[in-house]
Amino acid sequence: MSDTYEEMARRGAELLDRHPNAEGWRDKIDPDSLNLASSCGCVLGQTFGWFDDGLDALGLDYSESEQYGFALSDDYYDRRSLSARYEWLTRAWRKVLRNGN
Repeated sequence: MSDTYEEMARRGAELLDRHPNAEGWRDKIDPDSLNLASSCGCVLGQTFGWFDDGLDALGLDYSESEQYGFALSDDYYDRRSLSARYEWLTRAWRKVLRNGN
């Protein structure tokens, strides 16, 4: 994926903003405890209770979740660790939430 983490998070926020099943999602997010590597602490987890429940509510499958910044794939060719990449994605979501994007 060539998008930046912030672009992915912004796309995910836009999806949640317009999706009828995610009404009021921003009020459910605690940016301080946000952790995109956690199934219950991620954006979908905090909004819907669990990552998989969020995918179901939004009508997405796991392969679609990366384009919206909800998850990351373990890219064999990316030398950065997956945990570091999730931390960067979490920071991007916090920035998007803080800026109201």
